[in-house]
Amino acid sequence: MIPAYKKIFNFFGKVEDRIRFNFSRHPVPYSLVAGVFIVLFWKGIEDTASLFPTLTGPFLILVSVPVLLLTGVFVSFFITDRVILSGLKKEEKVVAETEVEVKQEDILLKKVVERMDQIDKEVRHLDEHFHKQK
Repeated sequence: MIPAYKKIFNFFGKVEDRIRFNFSRHPVPYSLVAGVFIVLFWKGIEDTASLFPTLTGPFLILVSVPVLLLTGVFVSFFITDRVILSGLKKEEKVVAETEVEVKQEDILLKKVVERMDQIDKEVRHLDEHFHKQK
């Protein structure tokens, strides 16, 4: 028997997948909903922190930075892995590289389509030849 918490996680995982799938086809509403709820989340964090007057700015920094560093969230949040890797590999800016990749992919896709057309013609030719011999 599956424990109740696994059933709950599975249920919410499936709901999340459906919502993300539907929202991903509509990026502007997706961004608006996400933006509003991210702001509300941080507002809730701020309001909760204000309940503890001893939690001042410097203290919060001293507590939060080591935890964020230890969990690996600090760097990945402020600087994405993609930016770090492109710097280590001495690559162009991510935007410039992405443009080049898109152009290369476009050329490759055109070649694939041309080859598929050739294969289609060959298959049709073979099909005609096969039906003539029957």
